[in-house]
Amino acid sequence: MNKSEEVRKIEAIIDEDFEDLKFWNLSTDTAIIISCQLFEKWGLQMEDVIKSSKDIEEKVKLENAVLDLMQGLEWLIKMSFRKCPKDGLTFESDIPILEYAQEAFIKSIIHSKAE
Repeated sequence: MNKSEEVRKIEAIIDEDFEDLKFWNLSTDTAIIISCQLFEKWGLQMEDVIKSSKDIEEKVKLENAVLDLMQGLEWLIKMSFRKCPKDGLTFESDIPILEYAQEAFIKSIIHSKAE
């Protein structure tokens, strides 16, 4: 199998993994709001770890991880506009939307890195 076939196979696996996310059932607004809230929460946690770190290499790795978070958020927002219905599930829905968003956000980082 040549490299381009391998890349297409990996892309297909990653794309398939995203199609089944329950996150896509959220309304567009809810999906974007909760994604931004998760980014803020995780970003602040990482900032605390960066500030407390004494090792330069570790700081660089953590700062790169923040960039990964930013790329994941960008991808997730873009896909939310494409895939989430305007009249989808909201904060008032009786579902664990935070869990759906966490799963989607983590996978969005993988997807944005793959691109």
